[in-house]
Amino acid sequence: MTCSRPVWLLYGCALAAILSSASQAQPNPSYGTVSSPCPTQTLAVYSGVAPSQSSDLVCVLPQVFGSGGLVGTKNGGPLNDATDHEVHFQASTVRSFAPLNEEIGIQLNNMPLAAPVAQFLFQGGAVVSTTQDLGPILTDTADTLGKGRFYFSAGFQHFEYDRVDDVNFKAADTVFHHELETCSPPDPMAPLDTSPTACLSTGVVRYVNDIVTSHNGLSLRMDQFSMTGAFGVTDSLDVAVVVPVVSIHLGMSSVAKIYNLGPVSGPDAIAPCDQEHTFAGTNDATACLNQSFSKSSSTAGMGDMLIRAKYRTLKGEKTSIAVGMEFRLPTGDAYNFLGSGTWGVRPFGIVTAHLGRISPHGSLSFQGNGQSLLAGDVTGAAVQRAHLPDVISYTGGVDAMITHRFGAAVDFLGQTLLSGARVTAGKYDGYVDPDVGNQPGYTIAAQPDLHTFTSTFTLASVAPGIKLVPVNNLTIMASGLFRLNDTGLHARPAPMLGVSYSF
Repeated sequence: MTCSRPVWLLYGCALAAILSSASQAQPNPSYGTVSSPCPTQTLAVYSGVAPSQSSDLVCVLPQVFGSGGLVGTKNGGPLNDATDHEVHFQASTVRSFAPLNEEIGIQLNNMPLAAPVAQFLFQGGAVVSTTQDLGPILTDTADTLGKGRFYFSAGFQHFEYDRVDDVNFKAADTVFHHELETCSPPDPMAPLDTSPTACLSTGVVRYVNDIVTSHNGLSLRMDQFSMTGAFGVTDSLDVAVVVPVVSIHLGMSSVAKIYNLGPVSGPDAIAPCDQEHTFAGTNDATACLNQSFSKSSSTAGMGDMLIRAKYRTLKGEKTSIAVGMEFRLPTGDAYNFLGSGTWGVRPFGIVTAHLGRISPHGSLSFQGNGQSLLAGDVTGAAVQRAHLPDVISYTGGVDAMITHRFGAAVDFLGQTLLSGARVTAGKYDGYVDPDVGNQPGYTIAAQPDLHTFTSTFTLASVAPGIKLVPVNNLTIMASGLFRLNDTGLHARPAPMLGVSYSF
């Protein structure tokens, strides 16, 4: 890789080379070099080893019913084993939970961090003027620190999530469908076979229309502590490093009910615990078809480190313009949602105006991402990565100096994720047996369900806050992040507290 002047660009070029080398050094899951922590798609009958329970957060949803998913006990599941269809509802649980897992993991890594903001203007290492504001909190300005100046900050944010898209975390209900099994349709003149194992006129075995409903509840919270250090290389160029430390808890509970198709009255009636699909470990008529499950895990550690350079291209009497580049290093553990699992590059531009005591500002950026397990699949024998959705970010706001030691700010933060996983609350329309018809035991009523899809969507938030300067160069910050729409991962109002010092 070849770099050219100006000299300060060499730093960005060197970082790009390091990121490229790190990305190439990662094992390629397409060659089976990275084993999945929760291979619920791999059957013990074929692999010889049943999956084990994983404490990784990425495995909480896939393994809520057991280490092997919603399958038989020999494969690490909760169901009684059947002779010829070990997989049971395996693929359906993967299809339903994978996009939900993906949406949670990706968007946890897109939470805003307090930005390094210049509170004073410096030129040639000396104070030449003082801004009439204390700057924003969760967004940035075009102003720079000044040559030889240092800035340090620490901030704490607490997030509690209550929904994803239009799916409430208290009622993320899902219907799981059986694996497809085809058969040769019976002779139309033959006597009607009403057993669960009969081949229907549609060419499938009757029991493949059995379902499992799951009334799910999720709990998700995150604490984020970030430390930022910035340095003024020149009057116009700042470099900064952000190191987040993250704590996350994810839990899921599920009340599952099995709906079997077959005779429930008469001489051929089948008792609940003798049905084709039942929960193992019990002879109770209710527990055979109704059971509760839960799984949770908590973790803490370093998140993805950010390295940033900002260059002020224009300094007018009232207006400043800056451009910059931010690099995200995959230092966080993606298996526990602490990091994105891939590199990221974000070029940005910022415009700031100083109008007396009021300073409006706005920014626009595009973040390009690499391949990540968060967008892929961790339920196969080997981890599969896919492209992490790119993000367009835009902010706008205003901050004001109320007194020389007290200021207020309000900002709009928007993020558009390009082609990301989505979920929506839908409905399973029910079922009527095509051969027996609308008879007891051969129909299933409509049920709430979780539908998944992919689309481009926007997260919009507003962040009001205040800044207090008790002594020169020391600033205390308080802010709140409020979501304006319900798309994507939705948090309740999130408080932020921070302190910064510049010298």
